[in-house]
Amino acid sequence: MGRRSIDQVLSITHGSFSNKLAAVVWAQAKAGSLKASCVDELKGTWRKFERNDLQCVLWAVGTLRSARAPLLEAMALHFVREHCRGPRPAGFGCLFWSLSMSGCLKSDLASELERQASQSLQSLAARDLAGIAWSCAFARHSGSSSFMQLLGGVCEARVCQLSPRYLSNITWAFAKVAVKWPRGNSFSFWSMVAAQLQEYKPPELSSLIWAAANTSAQPFSSLQWTLLETRILSLASHHELGPQELSNVLWSFAHLLFLRGPTNTLLFDVAVAKFGELREQHVANLLWALATMRHSHQPFLDLAMTALPLPSRSFKPSEVMSIVWSLAKLHCASEMCEAVSFCISDDGLHELTSRSFSNLLWAVAHMQMTDLISTPEVIVATASRISPVCKPQEVANIAWALVKLNISTKPTMQVLEAQAQRMFNDFNPQNVTNFCWALAAEHLSNPGVWEQVREFVSRRISEFKAQEAANLCWSFAVVKRKIECLVVVDAYWLSADFGHHPSTILSLTWALHYLQVTDPRLDMAKSILLSHGRHLDGEAKKQDAIISLIHDGSGDRTSLEPHVSLDLWDRVAVCKPAGWEVEEKRKDYNDVGHVRSLSVFLRCSVSKSPPIWLDDDFHYGFIHRLDVPGSGLVLAAKTYQAFYDLQFQLQSGQICREYLALCHGWAPWTPETETHLEYSISSQLGAPSYVGKGKPSRTSLFLLARCIKPDTGDALSLMRVRIWTGRTHQIRAHSAHVGHPIVCDGKYSSAATFQRDCTRCPRNFLHRHRLVFFNSAGEPLEITERLPLDLRDALSQVQACADGWSNESLDSFLRNGT
Repeated sequence: MGRRSIDQVLSITHGSFSNKLAAVVWAQAKAGSLKASCVDELKGTWRKFERNDLQCVLWAVGTLRSARAPLLEAMALHFVREHCRGPRPAGFGCLFWSLSMSGCLKSDLASELERQASQSLQSLAARDLAGIAWSCAFARHSGSSSFMQLLGGVCEARVCQLSPRYLSNITWAFAKVAVKWPRGNSFSFWSMVAAQLQEYKPPELSSLIWAAANTSAQPFSSLQWTLLETRILSLASHHELGPQELSNVLWSFAHLLFLRGPTNTLLFDVAVAKFGELREQHVANLLWALATMRHSHQPFLDLAMTALPLPSRSFKPSEVMSIVWSLAKLHCASEMCEAVSFCISDDGLHELTSRSFSNLLWAVAHMQMTDLISTPEVIVATASRISPVCKPQEVANIAWALVKLNISTKPTMQVLEAQAQRMFNDFNPQNVTNFCWALAAEHLSNPGVWEQVREFVSRRISEFKAQEAANLCWSFAVVKRKIECLVVVDAYWLSADFGHHPSTILSLTWALHYLQVTDPRLDMAKSILLSHGRHLDGEAKKQDAIISLIHDGSGDRTSLEPHVSLDLWDRVAVCKPAGWEVEEKRKDYNDVGHVRSLSVFLRCSVSKSPPIWLDDDFHYGFIHRLDVPGSGLVLAAKTYQAFYDLQFQLQSGQICREYLALCHGWAPWTPETETHLEYSISSQLGAPSYVGKGKPSRTSLFLLARCIKPDTGDALSLMRVRIWTGRTHQIRAHSAHVGHPIVCDGKYSSAATFQRDCTRCPRNFLHRHRLVFFNSAGEPLEITERLPLDLRDALSQVQACADGWSNESLDSFLRNGT
């Protein structure tokens, strides 16, 4: 609108000049733009405007989110000093709103407005009170503590007089700036809200629910939840919930762990129907809710995946991090790869907040996607750089993730240690558990840190959940802090949770065994585990004829098919051939071709499978596993009681597992001596295990024979191996670490060595040949399995060294396989 147009409007508009110009500004704001000529006219005349006209102009500038800060700030100060005085001042709400929408509610201007408003708060109308509170929250301006407390007190005193709209805005605002409101009886307040649910429109109700999720762990009683759920279902079924309302409600339900499946399904159905209207923030919030609720809604998830080519969308960094976290919880690996790659760009890490960075690392570690971290030194440097501004949960998550990803360094962990020590009183039990796990896995035993952990545990042990108690015991055991471990064990043994979490009891059993503690509590643990197993078995009787396996215990059985080595009424030992997996989980192994599973073999060996053989939560009854390329004995339970009995034996070190292995090089040990290797191991899915940090691992080696490959002159050692812990690739990683990789092991030997080995051996020369365990009556049993024919053929191609004992040992294995 040019100069002539303005004159034309002014000539036909009734009222004073200021009133006419205000009308023009208002009309242009409604049309979506403020012309330069109109701004020029304002600059020379606005000081002469009356209150209502100036308020109209302020509203217009705020509506357009104008960047003309100097003009707006001058008008705001003039408005306060000239028009917001008297016994019933008005316009403060509009003024705060205009400044917040234009990004001007900050620094000295905000302080001046607070000072002026605080003198009149008691006289302000509800509309102004709501406008001030909402504007401070929108501008992320929490104000001075005294002003916000004063504003909160005035609002609380008049809470019964507030309309649903104003009450909703005020409640949302104080939750947004993290100021407790109401300060009095919050239960009474939320009860009042619940009694008036029908009066709230969808935006008002969704804002209230969002505020409730941010200010109270559980604001509603069960009856009030029912009323709220009924109201939300009514709005959803009548299509009255828009994208923002859906986002607020589902995010809040997830935050409050309101896990009513049918209700949440209906809300996600509405989200699917309105997906085209969802903005980036809505998609991020709804994905977060889906992941937090662990709710299954494939139609929404499929649509959300179509919205995630991140470079083509305008997601904010915080939204991207929320999406990455959600995809990790939902196990959407491929989509998460793209999201993480988008975040970790050349300059991307420098733009991340400490919270976003910790969420990113947690998600990558949770999904074990080490290959996404192409520049670990940059990640580690970023962790060191941002640690001083990290909050407790961020410090714990970063430390946990760095160790989990095998990219931690001692200097970085020391920086995180120092930051944790400064804020240890602000940690919660989960933070302590994760941080202790990271320190223990890195074998960091700073006495100062562990003393703080001890004091924290002694004060707040009752707050630790079952899994947290188990992880804490593991950490104490690894760093050899026996007294602290026993404190946690004692507290858990006496808690109401004891007996309800078998996995926790097994973890505590391992910790006590690792610390070499012989404790009467272990008998109690075993008794409770067996009782839990009997409960799962129900009233089923021993049915030998039904679950007795079909097998032939005589003759020299083929090494290409599994066979049963021992069949008892409640447990069984099976010999696994190379190329077979234990459980039917992974479908593709490049190094062994077609893979079959022992779990399927067992089910096909009986007329009716025991229930546990159909239960993937209990690993189909298997107690332990073997790498696909290896062969040998595997234990499986036929009942849940037997499963827990054997698991207890495993965790308390009562099961003996021995292997035969042919390794490169001549082992320097004498044949009469057993050599113990104790190196921690950490592993990533699909990658070689890493020796030096992670879970404590112990392997014993006994030299049986030194050999030579005649055509190449390669030195080899035939060894008997016993494992005391069961880490992924433990024998393969430990033997390679001490310079004696197993023959034909492509993961832990060089490519040239592996190719040369393949000409004389068809697969890993590793065979579990002996198991010792106890039956249900507590009697020890020993099973042995001879070396398979394919490994005996490979062994026949080597010659024993001329030391007497090597020749005798090698000859025995070639003739008898044992």
